[in-house]
Amino acid sequence: MVHAAHGIVKLPLTLFRPPLPQHAPIVPQGKALDYVDQSNLYKSTHNQPGGFLHNAYGNTQGGLAQKIYRKQAPKTDSLARNQTAQLEWVKSKLLLSSNTTVLEANAGTSVLGRFLAPFVKSVTASDVSRHMLHYAKEKGGDKINTVIADTSELPFAEESFDLVISRFALNHFEDISIPLKELARVVKTGGHIAILERVPHPTILKHRNRLDYLENIRDVSHVTFYTPSEISSGLLKTGLIPSRSATIFGEDATANNEVHQELTQYLDLNNTKFQNRLLLTQAIESNAHYPDTQTAVDQVSGFQSYFGQDHKVYIVETHALILARK
Repeated sequence: MVHAAHGIVKLPLTLFRPPLPQHAPIVPQGKALDYVDQSNLYKSTHNQPGGFLHNAYGNTQGGLAQKIYRKQAPKTDSLARNQTAQLEWVKSKLLLSSNTTVLEANAGTSVLGRFLAPFVKSVTASDVSRHMLHYAKEKGGDKINTVIADTSELPFAEESFDLVISRFALNHFEDISIPLKELARVVKTGGHIAILERVPHPTILKHRNRLDYLENIRDVSHVTFYTPSEISSGLLKTGLIPSRSATIFGEDATANNEVHQELTQYLDLNNTKFQNRLLLTQAIESNAHYPDTQTAVDQVSGFQSYFGQDHKVYIVETHALILARK
């Protein structure tokens, strides 16, 4: 199959096809941290030893995120800002005005918040990583307010914002009901929540454990890629009403688009270790020779990989925008 728009071509099949073994679903693994940074201005009870997040991860959620992302801000930010078409796509789905107050939770470098800032009254970016927020403030200036905070316990009053957004963060939570409840708490009645997430494509959904296994090798903070229906269900349980203005794969409350990433750039984002990089490259490249729809079950990686005309390996990410109102 050729996708001319993206320059996608299929190369001849190879006889070499190492199997990708079955793996149990990924669960949070305890990690010994050499770097934990907490703001003295704000400490989450969930983020302390003895809290449920600490027990689940074997460390603080904030500490794990900061250990992984403290050096990744410029690289992560640069890649995201190059996806201007996606940022425009998200903006087109939102109801914005010059009076809109926005919270970007799990903001990282606040790529989306900074993009929306010229069109709204204010943007507050919260995240557990002070390194990411420092970069966000450096690039956003006076348009961005930054707060070090755990999304499982946000330091904001109820009904504080007209719009609450979260971008590519829920995959790091074992139980998304906790952050979703907090997002619902701080949005105003009549306001909206917009969640942009990478989701498993329906064609590989039954192989989600393989995708999660390989992604966890690249990013140890990854837990699982949730489906739009799982996220929408979580929002419903908080009392929010998912929007029905767009659909994805027949499911209510979402719209979607695809992002194509070159594999080496994808691995560079987290400075993937050599041995892990080799395992990931072999599995994903092998899957590119044998597309998900044409291969034995033990060959599916879940990454929807292909060879481009430049003979490099690319992966296709399906990004879903889940919208809800209070």
